Amino acid sequence: MPLLSISMSESANKRRAIKKYGLSFLGFLNTNKIHFLILIAIISYVILAPIIYAHYFVQAGKPIKVEANLPNVTDEIIFSFDSNGSAIFDGQKLHQLNGWAFIPQVRSQSKFNQYLVLNSGSRTYFFSIESVARSDLRDFYLAQGQDEHLTGFNVLISGDNIRSGVYNIGFLFQNTTENREYYSVSNRYLVRTPNLTYVQIGLKPEINASGKLIPGYEDSFQDGLGIKVLKVLPTPTTIIQSYVDGLSQVSINGEQYNRLVGWAFVKGEIDQTRFERIIVMKSLQDVYYFPAISFERPDVQVAFARLDLDLRFSGFETYMLEETLPPGKYEIGIIFRDKTRDVTYYSKTTSSITWSSDQIDLHRK
Repeated sequence: MPLLSISMSESANKRRAIKKYGLSFLGFLNTNKIHFLILIAIISYVILAPIIYAHYFVQAGKPIKVEANLPNVTDEIIFSFDSNGSAIFDGQKLHQLNGWAFIPQVRSQSKFNQYLVLNSGSRTYFFSIESVARSDLRDFYLAQGQDEHLTGFNVLISGDNIRSGVYNIGFLFQNTTENREYYSVSNRYLVRTPNLTYVQIGLKPEINASGKLIPGYEDSFQDGLGIKVLKVLPTPTTIIQSYVDGLSQVSINGEQYNRLVGWAFVKGEIDQTRFERIIVMKSLQDVYYFPAISFERPDVQVAFARLDLDLRFSGFETYMLEETLPPGKYEIGIIFRDKTRDVTYYSKTTSSITWSSDQIDLHRK
């Protein structure tokens, strides 16, 4: 048979096969259309539900748009925080801050637009201040000719509308008549993690464990990448007491992470804030390090009350991207590095993980 005839015959057979299988696939889609629609709906819900909830259902505690670039920090606004903590408002769990703030030597504070500011360095959120009359301040400030009725504030903050990070808490006052702005900052930081929102007093909480993280990590807990900290692990010690509570998979902004949670502290150290903590994943071939994020663990404080240590923020969590670790078995350890002197402690936990191509398992000894 001529080669041309063979070629034409093969082409016809291919066309018939494509048509046949194409029709079969379309028939399969037709038969299972409802299943595909349900699957698409479930995937869309998982991806979009948190965004829709935060933007359309969370009403109180939302940041607002303010046409302002933060001016240089001054101490012209004086303020005081009376309380902060969780609050339930219209069924929503919010963070609430109460206190007072005003600019001295200005008789009427009503000429100012007042905002509470959360600033991480790369992101800024503004929140409306609800003015509250403070009768307890009246006698003192009336004697100085101050309009004390607008000095109190109440602010609600929805964590669902804030990206994870550490934010300094400050105040912005805009003088609407003189086109002037005043910005003062406090020694308080709002810490937002994927699961918690809390306020910490004092120095800015350390979330950059190595000082060598990729740019932008200090503003996002969900980097999930390993870091290089030490060339050689120190000799393990028993001075660190720790426990791994669990390992779970979480989806944040479309990325899949493995979240490791537990608690740890250095025995005999009253000031645990001196230390930065790093989670260690050690296999037979290599060692990987991940920054540990501190969070409040009142249960640990109660359990070890006899030690007379401040263990309120002894909780830790870290996030690991799926592609960060090669498949294998890893011992879980933790490093405590003293920020005030050249001291590093390393301890193994009683847990390990097995990392395979399709799943990750936590094991305890």
